[in-house]
Amino acid sequence: MQRFLCRLHDEARRHRQNTPNRPPPAVAHNMRSLNLKKLMRKNLPLLFALLVGAALCLTSGCVVYPVAPAPVVGEVDVAGAPPPLIVEAAPPSPGVDFVWIGGSWVWNGRWVWEHGRWDRPPHPGAVWVAHRYEYRNGRHVFVRGGWR
Repeated sequence: MQRFLCRLHDEARRHRQNTPNRPPPAVAHNMRSLNLKKLMRKNLPLLFALLVGAALCLTSGCVVYPVAPAPVVGEVDVAGAPPPLIVEAAPPSPGVDFVWIGGSWVWNGRWVWEHGRWDRPPHPGAVWVAHRYEYRNGRHVFVRGGWR
């Protein structure tokens, strides 16, 4: 077995030495390093972008939020009257242009309390119209408010 392996090794060495288009090992190594240097220099911006992207992926956290139904726009029939209002005290105004919008129950597939907040009118003369709930023909209807 050992003789077979030695003979196989010798034949492989002779074959490598007799191959005409193969550069000597030292030259081949230098050519590989030169090609690698050219590639690195040519694609440096791409490599940098990939490195930064990989770093951002590894350092960023993954946050998963539950998916809520889309907010209701306009009018919608609801399951029943909303719960009683929650009294909220308005914190100090963040500025002169701000308007306090009181908290209210909104319909997002179920009644959800939307806390009060300070907000700026989108344009001069805009007025906030609060959400409202109506009882029409034996059914509860939620009408979304907004800036008018």
